[in-house]
Amino acid sequence: GQAYIQKNTYRVQVEPACVSCCNLEKTMNFATSTHKSRWLFTKDALLAVRERLNKECIETVEKQKRVHTSSEPSEAEKRTLDVAPVTLEEERKLLRFYENQILALCSQLKYPTKVRATALVYFKRFFLTFSCMNYEPMKMMLTCIYLAGKTEEAYIGAEEFCRTLKQDPATVLRNEVAVLQALKFDLVVHSPYRALAGFMEDLEECRRIGPSSGADPPLLEAGPELMARLRAAATSAVDALLMTDAPLLHPPGQLALAALRSGARKTGLKLSQYLERVAHRGMQVCHPPSPPAEDPVVLLGAALDDIDKLGMEGAQKVEAAEVVEIDKRLKAWRNPLVDPNSEAYRMAAAAADKEKAARREAKVRARKEAQAAEEAKLLGMPQAPPPQPAGAG
Repeated sequence: GQAYIQKNTYRVQVEPACVSCCNLEKTMNFATSTHKSRWLFTKDALLAVRERLNKECIETVEKQKRVHTSSEPSEAEKRTLDVAPVTLEEERKLLRFYENQILALCSQLKYPTKVRATALVYFKRFFLTFSCMNYEPMKMMLTCIYLAGKTEEAYIGAEEFCRTLKQDPATVLRNEVAVLQALKFDLVVHSPYRALAGFMEDLEECRRIGPSSGADPPLLEAGPELMARLRAAATSAVDALLMTDAPLLHPPGQLALAALRSGARKTGLKLSQYLERVAHRGMQVCHPPSPPAEDPVVLLGAALDDIDKLGMEGAQKVEAAEVVEIDKRLKAWRNPLVDPNSEAYRMAAAAADKEKAARREAKVRARKEAQAAEEAKLLGMPQAPPPQPAGAG
């Protein structure tokens, strides 16, 4: 896997020496991927996107409520009007709850970890294009899992998928186009699980080489059981990071390295010399045009510390009772323009169909007029001027 530490204009690139267990094509192309160019944000940029979506959706729903609420609203309409809009923080809690559900459902379906990671990232990216007030998170969660299975070559047909989860196949399939469009059809996700596998192989290579590898002596002396515990603890740390904004803020290689460091701490292993080795090797790979403003080891440590803080957030659970309360209010603030059962949706769809039919008729009319003009020209006949619109001079 590859990781980047950015500070001003300096960048340290981190690559595990051995990534043979990973999908090389996906892993080695991270630097030029849409994952890196379109789907990594700063914290401020990420917050700005979410605030804009929340604000725009609330404004849209308020406008639709004013238009479609009768002059003498019913009791049901009054109850809806009195409900306070869902806050950004409540949206985040709701999404975090469903992200936990993604992990559980992927385990139920016996999907490999790569599907789990991809489904979670799809879900996160989808709700950077739409608010929870536009699309129900539960329904989009199912479609994200289904699509991730197809993308990661662990395909389960829609009928079997929905039979296992006791869901409606039509709902899952109907939302697939919306998910694809929200993702901008960027379906390749570079997984921290792949990057972690690469680092674990690199550690095994260090152990084979011995002290000359520059790795920490306790790491070189650890037995197979301790290394298995390290892998398990690091994988759990990746699980926790995927429940946070970390995949939207940091490259997968950094996430994997932070998870590896976390796992080492839990198993009592030291990785300080190995981390220095990775940081310096990254500097050599990147070939910066000028010396870094700070030591690459310091930069790497700062990035991993920031990721650790996110990991602690991922360990926090959202209570189901709290989600039920948020979901009740969310229903009152569902955007009617994307709800096929709403009057506003039907009116907007009818207007769009009417406009499309008018454009189609205009094209047909223009084509007939051009054909008639061409025929008249060939026959040497005078060309009648095109009909003037009603009321024209």
